[in-house]
Amino acid sequence: MTGIIITGYGKFAEGLKDALEAVTGPAENIETVSFSQNDTEELFNTRLQDAINHLKGCSSILFLCDMTGGIPYRLATQNAEQMESEVLAGINLGMLVESSISRQFTLDVHALAEQVLNIGRDQVERFAMNS
Repeated sequence: MTGIIITGYGKFAEGLKDALEAVTGPAENIETVSFSQNDTEELFNTRLQDAINHLKGCSSILFLCDMTGGIPYRLATQNAEQMESEVLAGINLGMLVESSISRQFTLDVHALAEQVLNIGRDQVERFAMNS
C-alpha cells in the first residue's frame, strides 16, 4: 500500500486529515507534517523524515502538499528523490479522499498520482448563476 504524507503551512495538514476522517473514518498510513510560523527548515525536514520512517512498511509514498514553491513542497521533493514516491501540490479534500481510497486498489504510486491529479482538476469549478 502507498503511504500518504500531507504537508503544508500552519495547521493545513492536520485540518485536511481531520476532514478526511470525518468523511471516510479513521485513516491508516497517513502522516501529517506542518511548517509552523517559528519552524526552521531543519526542524521541518527532521519531522518530515520521521513521518517517512513511520511509513517504512509501505511500498511507496505519496506526498500531498498545500502549494508549489513553498518550504514544505521543496523539502518533500528533495526527500521524494530517495524513494519510490510522487509529490503533488495544490491539494484539496477531494484529492485526499481519492488518494486514500484508490491506494487500496492502485499499487503503482505514479498511476495513483495521475488519478488524484485528474480528480483535483475535475473538482475545481465555478458555479454559474442564472442571470
